[in-house]
Amino acid sequence: MKTKLLLVAFLSVLNLANSQTKSETFKVLKSIPVEGNGGWDYLAVCPANHFIYASHSNQVNIINPETSASEGIIENQSGVHGIAFDQDNRGYITNGKSNSVYIFDVKTNQKIAIIEVGQKPDAVIFDDYSKKIIVANAGSNSLSIINPKDLKVEKTIELIGNPEFLVSDLHGKIFVNIEDKSKIAEINLAEGKVLNYFSLGKDESPSGLAIDHKTHRLFSACEEHLVVVNAEDGKVVNALPIAKGCDGVVFDEKSNMIFASTYSGVLSTYLEKSKDEIVALPDVITEKGARTIAIDASSQKIYVATTKFGSEENKTTHRFPLIDGSFHLLQIGK
Repeated sequence: MKTKLLLVAFLSVLNLANSQTKSETFKVLKSIPVEGNGGWDYLAVCPANHFIYASHSNQVNIINPETSASEGIIENQSGVHGIAFDQDNRGYITNGKSNSVYIFDVKTNQKIAIIEVGQKPDAVIFDDYSKKIIVANAGSNSLSIINPKDLKVEKTIELIGNPEFLVSDLHGKIFVNIEDKSKIAEINLAEGKVLNYFSLGKDESPSGLAIDHKTHRLFSACEEHLVVVNAEDGKVVNALPIAKGCDGVVFDEKSNMIFASTYSGVLSTYLEKSKDEIVALPDVITEKGARTIAIDASSQKIYVATTKFGSEENKTTHRFPLIDGSFHLLQIGK
């Protein structure tokens, strides 16, 4: 009798775990075609209109994810990388080839200003704590701090290496992946001072970065690992396996799920059950090249970008040619 009760209890727990995993399983919901040719980098979701802003060669495509329709194109850019939005309906586009940030009105898409920053500006975020725009300059190993009140660079913070993506702890600190040093920089923004460099291990080449503000965990997307770091002391908590070619990671605060997008066409997915327990969930199969990612926190929809590729590999770059007119987004959800 006792053995039977134990078996029933075990099966009940197993069924509960299976039902939880099933309810947390994400899948590709639809493909959204996007106008134009050429390469791409970051995606961003505007919190005001929930449109997707996709960097796309020398333009930014604006897409309504509900209708899949184009809501406009911001043209005549110069090597677009990142897009961010402040609290006053202004957008900020980093132009890597012109070492500048293009500022536009979200309501009209019209130009407001152009600001010179460091060399090869790449990632950009709006820090909701300091109310500043922070630009990662990949070519000059620095951060440019823009004050949205006067649209001027008020401070430049020097770094030891190439900054990739960055996040805020919403309490005055910024964390930045240093790609070529396999580290995360911890920065006091008010002082403009680097406090520490957290080591991620050898040759991790971190790119995307996300943060859980509740557990103070950083999720650094590396080539084949999602490295979990305690933001309070800089110690590595775990190095979780992910698919190859990761370039972005997002954290969903509602579900406590982590999503790492990869060039190999796999969205590696984890559930943070507690600050010290993270479990693997089923991978989501996307498409080859879908390495960058954005999340709409309100709808819990995830977006990745890719294109179709030709069949002949370039022997020098080891890349496949992009097929014109095939750029598109994938919407992922439950």
